[in-house]
Amino acid sequence: MKKESVKKLVKAVVFLLPLGLTIYGYLISGEETFLNAAFKGVAMYVMGYGDTPPNLYVEIARWLAPLATASGVILAFMTLREKMRNELRYLRGGSIAVYGDGPDADDMLAQLKRKGIRGPEGRLVHADRYILMFEDEKKNYDFYRKYPDELAEKQVYIKSSSLRPQDIDYENLHFFQYEEAEARVYWKKYSLLEEAERKDNRLKVVLIGGGKLGQSLLTEGLQKNIFHPDQEIEYHMFYAGEKFAACHPGLKKMGDPVLFHGEEWYQAPECLRQADRILVTDRENEVEFLNDLLALVPQAQIDIFSREGALLKQLFRSGNIRVLDAEEEGRKLENVLNEELFSQAKQLNLNYAVLYGSASPDEESREREWRKLNAFTKYSNVSSMDYHEIRMQMLQKFTGSDSTKEETYLPYLELFAELEHIRWCRYHFLNDWSYGVPADGKAKDPVLRIHHSLIPYSALSEEEKEKDRETVRCMFQWQEKGLSLS
Repeated sequence: MKKESVKKLVKAVVFLLPLGLTIYGYLISGEETFLNAAFKGVAMYVMGYGDTPPNLYVEIARWLAPLATASGVILAFMTLREKMRNELRYLRGGSIAVYGDGPDADDMLAQLKRKGIRGPEGRLVHADRYILMFEDEKKNYDFYRKYPDELAEKQVYIKSSSLRPQDIDYENLHFFQYEEAEARVYWKKYSLLEEAERKDNRLKVVLIGGGKLGQSLLTEGLQKNIFHPDQEIEYHMFYAGEKFAACHPGLKKMGDPVLFHGEEWYQAPECLRQADRILVTDRENEVEFLNDLLALVPQAQIDIFSREGALLKQLFRSGNIRVLDAEEEGRKLENVLNEELFSQAKQLNLNYAVLYGSASPDEESREREWRKLNAFTKYSNVSSMDYHEIRMQMLQKFTGSDSTKEETYLPYLELFAELEHIRWCRYHFLNDWSYGVPADGKAKDPVLRIHHSLIPYSALSEEEKEKDRETVRCMFQWQEKGLSLS
């Protein structure tokens, strides 16, 4: 039985206890019929009891009944106050209702502060937006299906571990995964750029442990760790990844090799010793595991994603070990809503529509052009914007400056354009697209998942190359104008 249901049951039992005691006390005394005993029990709640109780049961009920009445009044008042407070938050604007049955929902409400509304189980409240984050994923879908008309015009964010957002074409639906956000932020915060520069862009990354986080670290790493056209960053996966590899045949087209090992990690000590970084996810007995790993590779840079990291941080204080919260970034409101990133992606798409279409550069066109896109193309723009932070790290490394003026980035424009094309290709490959020329002469066929530009940058026409250059230019220009791209 769920915690909320247990609470309701306990409240009902406590409130009805005086009535039950009164009825039972009178029945065993033989002084009253059942109906009279029931009437006297109900009367205790509102009028008190002036007679001498016939036994201990009625005496206890006489004391408990006023307390139960007072508790009921207080509970009713608190319920009414909660409803009024929620309605006021809705009327103020910007409110977000959170539905969930775990500690994550409480954490989300704490982050929302005065904009947050706790969604009562099974009932829709007024709000501007909704976050559905029940631990049982099916409950999120069931709730959405229960109120299709009411939620049709609302922005709804659904926690899901099984659906990919780029596959869902609903304007108002946004799916989020803690693991995907954790991986996105990790590769930007702990970029491989330093190691790549030091080792001539020849690196080896080992991932031990699978699950959604391990898979996300791989796919996000392939889209973020792009530093040079001729780089070779090997990704060695130590977990049963046959299904994942089969569902992502595009991994073979990445340029950076992705190798799935059939043996256990400890059976490949040489591979671990050569690793520039070892990432660890989803491990049981983390203390024992980390101790064994350090015995094998004591000097390796190890990043372990743990849901209970406090003990690891106390026990392992070596500078080459980073203990990371496996869901810390995913639980942050900014990474659930992703408002800034989506706003930037919309602007990027508008820039393209203005240059190569007939759109006008205004807010109305920005939203209209965005609505024309399918989910896959929307998230291609999101991926492009997300990579810009890596590009900025590279520019700072090259120039030693934070400047984004044209004279600063212009010497590296062609490099950045080529890397942007590589990123764009990888996004498509990860979603099972291939090179192909559609029969209708268009650039792409989304049904067959073929595109005529999924070729090396050097083989592109000058017109196609200019599109990649323009993407890079506009991002630096926005930043120079003071628009946030972080």
